[in-house]
Amino acid sequence: MLPLILASSLAGKLGLPKLSRRGKIALVALLLVVPGLCLVGLFSYLTSSVQVWGELKDLRLLEVREGELHLGALVEVGSNTPVSVVVGDVDVRLSWGGRELGRAELARGFMRLDPGASAEVELDVFIWDLEALGGLLSEGLRSGRARVEVEAEGTVRASVLSFRVHRSFCVEVPVPKLGELVSVRELCLGEGLEANATITFRNPYRVTFEIASLDIDLKHDGEGVGHAVLASPQPILVRPCYRADVPIHLAVEPGAVQLLASSLAEDWGLTSEVEGTICLLLSGNPLELHLSGLELRLGAEPTLVAEPMSIGIEGDLFSAEVIVNASLGPLRGSVLILSCQAEAHVDGESLGTISMAEQEIRLGEPCQVHVLLEPDPVGA
Repeated sequence: MLPLILASSLAGKLGLPKLSRRGKIALVALLLVVPGLCLVGLFSYLTSSVQVWGELKDLRLLEVREGELHLGALVEVGSNTPVSVVVGDVDVRLSWGGRELGRAELARGFMRLDPGASAEVELDVFIWDLEALGGLLSEGLRSGRARVEVEAEGTVRASVLSFRVHRSFCVEVPVPKLGELVSVRELCLGEGLEANATITFRNPYRVTFEIASLDIDLKHDGEGVGHAVLASPQPILVRPCYRADVPIHLAVEPGAVQLLASSLAEDWGLTSEVEGTICLLLSGNPLELHLSGLELRLGAEPTLVAEPMSIGIEGDLFSAEVIVNASLGPLRGSVLILSCQAEAHVDGESLGTISMAEQEIRLGEPCQVHVLLEPDPVGA
């Protein structure tokens, strides 16, 4: 209606010849409308060609209500928009693996996108499919990243124009790999094929949860070497951005001891493939993680501190009582040494060969052992 009113007032002033008054009004209206239509068409084309992407920067749990998680998320959003736009009235649907994960909305009601720049956007996120969330986190533990599929619809405004647009894109969710979250603080060898371990778990998120259960098979070079379960009758509380010690009971498979010992001797460490499940509790709601294709390394660098207590002579050999403190990384417990031989050097000069008969020592603790030294022949 506005173009017709403007055209009516302008038609009489422009002095257009050979046209009726109605024709002049129509011509002026056309001259006014066409640029507007071109501008609208251009803006529509530009908005339809804009690409959007995002990456999760921070996450915190706000509340849990009837099995639905309410999370606060900080997402860095970027686009190739050629003009500055304000996006509002946004409806976001989240999915993973073909399953609807939940929805999200802008915490402040709108966001601004400028050319060549990204923007940090606060979102209220509502997750109702905890099984899909567990699958997403399991994927992230394997690869270090998980991708959430986003279907977003909102109103885009630039200057006096506004359009309702729809976009599909993915948000990268960084998830530290298992080896970055878990470290073995202590592994105590028990009787027979039993062991107890304390692992330290680092929580990278501002979310409180509990570790309710753990059921994991351990493999080395494709062969089963052990089975681990949570060694606590109560769930283990893990606070936001904090570390928690988790007790584990480990049963070693018969016949795996030699395989593990050989691996330790080769590179002073053990690398195990991890498969199984971990059940977490978020405000009492279970969240199950399925672990597969993951690796966990136990470093076991040797250290040895020895202090002689007494020295004697046994025939052609020197004998000594020595207090030793030997360790293999976090390994603790009794180890039976059947025999041992080593060359002894002082300031680069060889003294001879040290030997030790069958004796038991405890890793990580001072122990007294009996050793013999066979000196090198004079002039050798």
